[in-house]
Amino acid sequence: MPILAATTLTSEQVIIKKVPQFSDVLVAVEILKNLGKSVCFENNNLLISGEITSNVINKNLSNKLRASLFFVGAVLSKLGRVKFFEAGGCKLGERPINFHLKSFELLGATIIQEDET
Repeated sequence: MPILAATTLTSEQVIIKKVPQFSDVLVAVEILKNLGKSVCFENNNLLISGEITSNVINKNLSNKLRASLFFVGAVLSKLGRVKFFEAGGCKLGERPINFHLKSFELLGATIIQEDET
């Protein structure tokens, strides 16, 4: 998942070999597409290219994947701002993201939290 998120940082084509097509990977691929990347599977390889054109991590996709948080820092780094929603995924108990947010602040980001209602 971190490798998929890191592909947002380049416009050059990235080929990731032997990628399993399980649900988390497919959700991450949809996040990449929603950010503006061109993504396709060729055999078991994932081909990713293009620039990201959106700074919004889709709410419905974010709610399905805990690893959607990996995209936050990458998009923030590339575009200077990012809008994201609560990360979902498996229910392994409480897993706060405050340390992620604090890290972004330490790097100079301003965090604005809004209610989703």
